[in-house]
Amino acid sequence: MMMERIPETLKLSEDDIKKAIEYWLQNEHGYDANFDVTFDVQTKREIPKGAPYGGMTDPIETEVVTAVAVIDD
Repeated sequence: MMMERIPETLKLSEDDIKKAIEYWLQNEHGYDANFDVTFDVQTKREIPKGAPYGGMTDPIETEVVTAVAVIDD
């Protein structure tokens, strides 16, 4: 019998994500600056792939999250 591995669940706050982005820019890309990170969430509606053309298929809504990091003076 194989043991099933269940990963831990980590919940990150908005500030945690901002700090992670700032850390990544500083350490992986060599920026020597602090950043002001903002998020934008847009809802995207699209017809599922494989749906018949001109059919009565409802579009699927997905949220697209982007981040902008501006060097904080």
